[in-house]
Amino acid sequence: MSAQNPLIAFAADSAKPFGLGSHFESVLADFLEEAVIAKSRHRSVEIASLIEGLLNECMMIAQPGVAVAAIHPDEAPLELREAYIVGQLSLAQTVMSTHLNKKICSRFLSTITDETNLKYVKALLEKEQSNKDLASLVNHSEEHTSRKLKELRELGIIDSYKTGKWSINFLTSAALGVIAEYNLTGSNMNDSNNATDANEVFEHANSTLSPIMRSFTPLGRKKERYAA
Repeated sequence: MSAQNPLIAFAADSAKPFGLGSHFESVLADFLEEAVIAKSRHRSVEIASLIEGLLNECMMIAQPGVAVAAIHPDEAPLELREAYIVGQLSLAQTVMSTHLNKKICSRFLSTITDETNLKYVKALLEKEQSNKDLASLVNHSEEHTSRKLKELRELGIIDSYKTGKWSINFLTSAALGVIAEYNLTGSNMNDSNNATDANEVFEHANSTLSPIMRSFTPLGRKKERYAA
């Protein structure tokens, strides 16, 4: 296998099939996403060439039955066809998880750091607030406040509970972790505490995922990826 191919360099493990480690799927998902959203056709073609080259190398050393399952799946034994289909679905799952994770994180951060939204965030840092109280604190109409809170709720920045006829809003643990990590309130927080808070938020969020989603959710790109 050619070590010059970045797909191999980022996921090399000589003890694994084809010399590719268990995290190869996440690396490949990263490259696929980049190829799809790349503004430059040149970069998409470059990534397509890397994938084609790796596929050809794998096909040359694969067991005959495996090669048949990839090229002519209908002619392969049932167990190999099933493995091939599950592999395709697994990759699709990883690509979607990678894309959604980055998309949600990007929008989450841009929304919570927005100057207007920070007014709501700071008000809720003081204490839990009803829609009416928040509208008064940020000097917005109740209708505008309601729309804004819906947006924040959909992104997981705030949540709410009912008490009588009132909806009481509060910041989620994910939002509190981001606020501490990025020091959005401008307070002098200890950096080590910020890191601890962020780690606790991640562990909590990760623990709520299903076992399948948890195994496929990427933890972010390695810095080396950008050199590819």
